[in-house]
Amino acid sequence: MKIVYLVLLGSLMITGCSDGSDNRDVGMPQPPPVDPGPVDPPPSMQSFSTFVRGVFSDPADAQPRAINGVEFVQDADDDDFADLLR
Repeated sequence: MKIVYLVLLGSLMITGCSDGSDNRDVGMPQPPPVDPGPVDPPPSMQSFSTFVRGVFSDPADAQPRAINGVEFVQDADDDDFADLLR
């Protein structure tokens, strides 16, 4: 009975370790290059006070505004809150 277990264990190890190939080295074809497509330009930078002035200068026409992707710049020369209080 021990011999049967040893033969069974040996055959399992042999089939488990083999990859099932016929030892032919077949190279995989290279995939075609991917075209990255057009690149979107970066969003324009503007101050918050300029943005608010632009919003309030437009007439109200009940249309939604596209403000996604707008970045605001803040520096010492542009004091946004003081500009808005004027």
